[in-house]
Amino acid sequence: MKNHYWIMGGNVNLGRALHWNDIPELMTPGPHNRGKWHPTLSDVVELGPFPDSVIQELNSNWALTDRGLDELPPFYGRIKAHHFSGCYIAQRHIADVFEQYSNGECQILKLDNLYSVKDNVPVTVEYFVVNVYQARKFLDIDRSPVKKITNPEIKQRYASQGNANYEFFFDPSVVEDVHIWRDYHTSNWFCDDVFKDALDAVLPEMCYFTPMLAENAV
Repeated sequence: MKNHYWIMGGNVNLGRALHWNDIPELMTPGPHNRGKWHPTLSDVVELGPFPDSVIQELNSNWALTDRGLDELPPFYGRIKAHHFSGCYIAQRHIADVFEQYSNGECQILKLDNLYSVKDNVPVTVEYFVVNVYQARKFLDIDRSPVKKITNPEIKQRYASQGNANYEFFFDPSVVEDVHIWRDYHTSNWFCDDVFKDALDAVLPEMCYFTPMLAENAV
């Protein structure tokens, strides 16, 4: 049986966070002032390719970085780590790895508006939103710590509640033919050794990979 990993997020020592606003010159990154627009419209769409409404919001608002042009990271943390999208924003060579192993169920969107607040100029280095929507009913929601989402505006069905990997049960039989996938119910990201090794070959330790415990396979 192959190994399975929960992709818990990007390495904060390699990637950075983005903030968002409609007018970059009026924005200073930081928790005290997060801007007028929050990229959570993806919460109200099903797991899949982003519809035109979400793409339009991405293209009409500015992503803001506190890094200067001479210190740009290879990727940024996810659009909104605790929301349904959870999509990484990365340079093309990294986005290509996600696309290669997602069986065609991956949307790569160029991030048109990225602004360096530190240097007070637009960023010309190209970054891409990586939306993997290949989904499987991987987590056993009856035995794992998940919470039902009751907000009718949110299309996510459940949210994972536990922090300890040993609390989650999963079905390996549904992912025998895939290397990276999203859990159908919670939208969490998972992968196997093939994808993990491929990503590590391009950017070592980009993500935190937490092994799923074999004894929790159902």
